[in-house]
Order: sequence, then structure tokens, then C-alpha cells
Amino acid sequence: MTMDCLEDVLGLVAQEASALVDLLSEQDDQVLEKIFTLMDPSALEKIGSLVNKKERASAIVEYFKTSDHVACRSFFESIYQYCEEIPFYLETTLVSIAGYAAGTNFTHTSDNDDASTSQNVKRPRIDHLQRYTEALKVMIRENHARVTQAVVREIHLNDTWVYVKQKNPPRGKDRTLPPQSYLDSFEGEESDRKVSVESLLKTPGRILMLLGQAGSGKTLLVHCLGHSWSENTFPSIHLLFLLEFRHLNLISQDLSLKELLFLFYPAREDDDEQSTTVFDFIRSNPQKVCFILDGYDEFRGKLTNPTELRDITDPNISVPMADLISGLCSRKILPECTMLVTCRPRDVSDMFGSPGFIACELQGFDQSAVREYAEQFFRKKGEEFQKKAINLLMENRHFLSMSHVPGLCHICCVCVDYLFSSDGILEHQLPRSLTELYMQILMAYLKRFSGRGTCNENLLKMNRTKVIEINQLALNGLEKSTLVFTENEVSPELQEFGVRSGILSCVMLKHQDGSSGCGFTFMHLTMQEFLAALHLMTSQNFTERQLKKKLNLKSRWTTKIDPKTVFTDSLTLYVCGLAADTCTSSLILLKGSEGASAWVQKRQGAVHDVLRGLAVSASQTGPKMVEWCRCVYETQDAELAKAICSRPQFELRNIRLNIIDMDSLAFVTTAADQAICLDFGGCSIDLECLETLPSFKNVDHLIFRSRKYDDKFAEALSAFLSKLKSLQQLDFISSALTDVGAAKLSRALKDCPKITHLNVSDNSLKDEGMRKIVETLSRLPNILSILMGKNSISTEGIITLVESVAACTSLKELHVEYVNSFAFSRAIKRSAFPSHKRLTPWGEC
Repeated sequence: MTMDCLEDVLGLVAQEASALVDLLSEQDDQVLEKIFTLMDPSALEKIGSLVNKKERASAIVEYFKTSDHVACRSFFESIYQYCEEIPFYLETTLVSIAGYAAGTNFTHTSDNDDASTSQNVKRPRIDHLQRYTEALKVMIRENHARVTQAVVREIHLNDTWVYVKQKNPPRGKDRTLPPQSYLDSFEGEESDRKVSVESLLKTPGRILMLLGQAGSGKTLLVHCLGHSWSENTFPSIHLLFLLEFRHLNLISQDLSLKELLFLFYPAREDDDEQSTTVFDFIRSNPQKVCFILDGYDEFRGKLTNPTELRDITDPNISVPMADLISGLCSRKILPECTMLVTCRPRDVSDMFGSPGFIACELQGFDQSAVREYAEQFFRKKGEEFQKKAINLLMENRHFLSMSHVPGLCHICCVCVDYLFSSDGILEHQLPRSLTELYMQILMAYLKRFSGRGTCNENLLKMNRTKVIEINQLALNGLEKSTLVFTENEVSPELQEFGVRSGILSCVMLKHQDGSSGCGFTFMHLTMQEFLAALHLMTSQNFTERQLKKKLNLKSRWTTKIDPKTVFTDSLTLYVCGLAADTCTSSLILLKGSEGASAWVQKRQGAVHDVLRGLAVSASQTGPKMVEWCRCVYETQDAELAKAICSRPQFELRNIRLNIIDMDSLAFVTTAADQAICLDFGGCSIDLECLETLPSFKNVDHLIFRSRKYDDKFAEALSAFLSKLKSLQQLDFISSALTDVGAAKLSRALKDCPKITHLNVSDNSLKDEGMRKIVETLSRLPNILSILMGKNSISTEGIITLVESVAACTSLKELHVEYVNSFAFSRAIKRSAFPSHKRLTPWGEC
């Protein structure tokens, strides 16, 4: 283990105990005699009675586990000096613990010339590895500084959370593999279990996929992980390599793993011995190596199916980049290394179910995180400005919902700063959609370039040529799956405009010949998508037919047969948003030609036509319906929203819904001419998303079905049930509801007099929970049916239930857990249950 200092040498003895025992059991008696001189006579007497060499080695290690730090250090020093055939990774650990610095001589006095000769052979190898490791850490820190230079909010990896999403078990031939004992206990748990980002690298040897939508902070977090490694936070990882797919896209020739690593993290110039030593260590100790690959969704290719890989096991062989990365992820190359890949959620299937594969999903900001971020962003603006800006951000529903994504939170803060920039007076209409927000951001960047005191109309007129040029660059990049542009692809004038305005960022590039150069990226992928959409809506080069082909709804479900699509998630959203009336004037200014008004309105009409056509399609699945609602929400067209609500029920299954999704659903359902049923089955919904429920004006039936929905969820839901004025039916089924959650729901239902049907079947309710629900019936004058089957209610509890509901005049139907006929007869006789009411055991439903 290479490290600058060691805080717990005793802990290291325990950590490397197995390797130390194996090493000592292979040594000559003369070597063990040297170590015996460090031990107490009483311990030596016990060890002397052992005949088996492995047992003696084990006893030696056990002795030093409980010794002091001084004795432990001497133990490591003796092993390093006298032992032969020390594994390379253990050798680096020993030299670090024993206290040697790179480039110094071993100072322990030896009476054995062979030992001294051995030291002289070991020393250069270790020096090469130590020097490279230190240089690697410096490069990792420099990259971290570049990525975090404009970060507003300090990142704490131990307090940043991800949710374990899924586990892919071994498939096909891999089913014969032995269980991997190094996997953490959280692998295979339900997808909503939280773990810290820091914990992801605590256990080596795993393949991890870190999922998150654009702007969720994946790139920032992996660079923070790299920096944390450079500060010795992950002692089991000796070498860490962080590569970005956007840079790998620039490499067209085949490379070996060695060539790839030393291209981006080169060894000392003209030092082949160092690169050879380092790569030998990597090959011999893959469990000590970690690869972080950031942005698979930005990769122009698709990982090769491992079954199609040939001659890939040798890391010295040059292969296409997709094959090389696939070989690492499928454990055909360096099978025990740690892999962490970041991407968008829909690309998770490309991992082909690698053994030990774990997917974790980043979550967005909650309201407290939004406030904390805004406080940091506006801290230099003065207390009055800061307070006013934060109040706007927190009190405006649209700003707050969009701020749940960290990247969008930053953009919202920039927008708020821009809106208050003119004498502290809010002069512009507040954005109601993501597209309107980005239009304001564009104006803010143009004002940064042109200077203050310029109105929006003049900003677009003054910079029209440059905006058109950068829009075209954005679209060309998306069509070619390009995020990083070389100096030759961006004119000098556009470079100046883009960098000065803040739309473009300058980055250092590493070319495949090893040379470095300057490149340019958009300040964020979402900004590139918005500008590309702006070009589609204003360019004469695209016909309406071509435009319509660009409009497609992306499902949030993933399948293994899906081709890897272009890495854009929001292009369609922004095109739809630009079809809103509020964007018409800006599009006309950018179009700029005679007859621009009619041309722009015709193009906007074409977008609306496509969305109306999708509305009547019976093939739209729940996930695509959510995307459709997002698109309609961007247009802010209530008449268009009404078209989708011809279907009375929205079935949403096994997707994660965020606040913007919920706002979009509310916008669409509010436009309906009929009552709507929302059926959430297996969807992951953050509790703060439930705050949007009062906006669902026409929803009369809510269904929640999943073990994810527990007492905490029921409590959060209870706070808003009474605000759903149209609610008549509530199903909280096949969930994790207990008596505690039932009590919360019951209290809330007392303020919902329109409720006619209540279904709490297939939960974990007992007699107390049932009693709480029954007590609510007197406050529900319109209740017609109650379903309580498949719970844990006792026979006596069911009898009590039957007796209690018999007096409820409005109730027509009761479904309960299966009980025997004697119990039913007894209940009916005791309660005088009216014959016109239907009483059904669950087994007969």
C-alpha cells in the first residue's frame, strides 16, 4: 500500500495478515530467526513448539497484531530487509510503513550481504512506483482544481447520497462464478437504500455505475473522489485513473491499456523503466487499481458485447476503444480491478450484467440544499440582495422545481441574479418553463458580453450573427456526438464571444499523438441542447419534415436490445418550449429576414401538430407519457394539454419521478374535462414531490402500489390529501403500510368528505391500524367500500371490524382477510350486518 504516512500500523498487520503469513511460511529458517529477535521469550517458547511452518508464520503475525507501534515497525523493516520474493504491492506497503522516503538509502545495519543486495534490487522498483504515484496524485489534484474552480457549494462525499438502483446477477456462463465476498452488504437491496458517495470506493473489486441526469453532478463528484484518493482516503487503492469519455472520443486509433493510461497520465519523460514498472504493478495487482470513466452517455460508440470480444485478455494488445473499455467492465482485462462508470440512467443496460455490477443513482437537491446553495451563490451580493434573491427562488414554484437538479439550481441562481441586475427591480417575466429559463440565461450571457444597460431585444439584434453561429456549432456537435471542439472547429471570433460571454469554456485536450492543445465545450450539455433547438427553430436549412423527425419521446425504461442513442435528453423538450407564445418574439429576431413572423409561427405550429399526434397514440407507455407531459408543459399550452386527457387513467410504472415531472403531470391533468386517475406503481418519488399534489385539480382517484411506499411516505401524503378537492378514491395497496402509517392516513381522511372508496389491501396492518381506519368512517359520509384484505388482522379484529361498519349507513361493501365460516357467522350474528351490504372474505374476491 503506497502512502505518505501511516496512522495505524497495527491495523495494517491485520489487513495484510493473510499475505504476511503466506510470505513468512515460504522463507528460510534463517529469516525467521531474524524476526524472532524482536519477540518476547514467552512468545518464542510457544512458537518453538509448533512444527508446521504455516502455523509458525501465523503465530508470528498474531503476535505483532497485539504488539506496539515500535515493534510493528521493526517487524515490517525486518521483513523488507530479509525476506525474498515479496509481492510487489506488499513490498510498497512495507517500505512506506518502515519509514523510507523515495530516493534514500536503506539504513538498517545488516550482517548479511545477500540481504543488502536484495535491497538494492528492490529499491529502484519501489522508487519508480512511488514517484509515479505522487505524480499521478498531482495530476488528479490539478484536474480536480480545474473542475471545481467555479463550484459554489463545498462538496462533502460522506454526506452526498446515492440510491442503490439494481443488481445484475451473473448471466450465462458467469453463473458458475463463486460469490464475490468483497461486495458490500447493500448490494442487492431495494433500490431506494441510501449510501454515501464516499462509500462507493471503500470496498475494492466492484463494478459500479453512477447514474444521474444531466446536471446532477456526476463529473464533479468523481473528480472529488479522485481528489479524496490523492489525500489517502482509500488506502486499499494504490493507483486511480480518471478518464472522461468526451476526451476518449478524440482517439480514433487502436490502443492498448498501457498506451491509454500513459497517454493521459504519462510516466516521467524518457523513462521506459518507470512505465514498465508501474504497468507490471497494475497487471500483478489489479485489486489495488481503480478506473473511473466519466460520461459514458457522451461516448460516440457503444460498449462491445463481452461475448464478441476476442484476444482481449492481454492488456498489451492494441484494440478499439469500445473493446478496451468493455474488456475492463466485463472483467476480461484486470478482472479484480475497481471500475466506476458514470452515465445517464437509460444507458445502464450497456454493462451487460457484469459480475458484481452495482448501479447507484444520484438524487437532486431538496429544498434545504437549494437554500444552502443559493446562500453561497449570493453571499457576496449583500444581505438585502441575498435575502430578496433567495425568497424569489424558494417561493416561486417554477424556480424551486427546476432547482432540484444541482446544475439547474446554478442556472436558476444566474437567472435570478440577471433578473435583479437592473437597479434591483424585476423587469422581466419570470420563467415558467425550462426553455424560458434558458432563454433568460442566454440573455444574461449576452449582457455579460455586451455590457449592462442593454434590453433583451437589442441584445439579440447586436449579437444575432454570433448567436446563429454558436447555435449551429451546438447542433453540429449533437449530430456528431461531439462535446469537445478543437481550435480548428471554432473560429477565433466565436472563441472570443463564447468564452467572454460564458457560453463556452476552454479546456486542455490530450491528442492521440501525446501532444496537448486547447479545446472548447459548452458551459453545460443542457445549454448546448438549448442552443441546438434554437437553431432548429430558426434555420432555413431545416424543413418542417426534418424538424418533425427530431421530435421523439424517450422512454425511461431500458432494454438490452436498445441501440445506444444520441446522448441528448432535452433537445425535444427545448424545441417544444420554443414553440410557446412567449418565445415567438425572440425567434423572429433571430430569424431576422422578411416574413420572419409568419415563418416562425408556421414552424411553431408544426411542433404543436406533432404533439397532438402523439396525444392520440394508444401505444404511448407510462414513461413516454411523462415525457409527453414534459413537452406539453414546456409549451404552456392548456388546449394542447387537454388533448392528452382524453384517457381517464395514467399508469406510471417503475420510473423515478422528480418535481418537474410532477408539475408537468399537474399541468396536463388540470386541463382535463374529466376526472383523472393517477396510478403510481413502483415509481420512486421523493417526499418533497408530494407537495405538488394540491395542483392536481381533476384527480379523483389516486393509486400507490409498491413496497417503497411506507409509513414515512404515508405521513408525507397525509399532509396534502385534504387539498385534493376532487379526490374520491384512494388505493394504498401492496405497500409497506403499518399501524403507524394507517393512523396518519386516518387522521387525514377525516378532512376528505368526498371519499367513496378506500383500499389498503396487502399491507402490514394489524388490529390497531384497522381500528384507526374504522374510527374515521363516521367522518366519511359518502364512503361506499373498504378493502382491507391480505393484512395481519386477527379473527377477533375482523369480527370487531364487521361489528363497527355495520352501523355505517353509506357503506355498501367490505372486503376483509379470509376467515373460516364460523367466524363469519359469528360476526354477522353479533353485528346484525345488513343483508343489503356485501361482506366478502379476501379469498373470495
